[in-house]
Amino acid sequence: MLSNKIKKRIIIFFLKAGIFIGKILKFFPNWFKKFTVIICGKIIVILPDKISFLFFSFIYEVVKHMYWKFDGQVFLLRKYFHLFKMKLDVVKKTQRVIYLQKLYQPNVSNYLLKNLKRGGALIDIGAHVGFYSLLGSKLLGEGGRVFSFEAENTNFHFLQFCQKSCNFALKTGESCRNFNRRTATKPVMEIRNFAIVAHIDHG
Repeated sequence: MLSNKIKKRIIIFFLKAGIFIGKILKFFPNWFKKFTVIICGKIIVILPDKISFLFFSFIYEVVKHMYWKFDGQVFLLRKYFHLFKMKLDVVKKTQRVIYLQKLYQPNVSNYLLKNLKRGGALIDIGAHVGFYSLLGSKLLGEGGRVFSFEAENTNFHFLQFCQKSCNFALKTGESCRNFNRRTATKPVMEIRNFAIVAHIDHG
């Protein structure tokens, strides 16, 4: 068994190696960068959990520094559990984590996978780009309901984008309405099954 001190040194080594390689790859063409991220995303899924954690620490720093101060967007498609797909912008921190982790926030994801039953309900407060909402919608099925709340404008619009790109609006089931504080008496849009039901505009 490795001591905690040795484990810490190994993790630091992977982090520094990732930073170094990322800074080099920054000067490579965009198609090569995207190819690198896609391949790493596929590799991390098949690795054992302990190794995948180290690989994630490494590749996260690679991608972070590869796209350092990059102004554009890099959307890549990631499939989860044979249940749903998400288009994620790996330039953005949290979306990069969702794309590269073998299982996003495994404690929470495993809990949902184990406990959500068809026909039930899920309230996702602080839904960000909708990973748990999309997962919940698939697990709960057409008779289930997902209520997603996101207060930040950029995340809110990306949440809508994810919902549309996954065709959740085409699912049948209980219809819900999406409201904005400025138009609290007027529905902005109406979708089915996957439901964004509230958005607090701080503006």
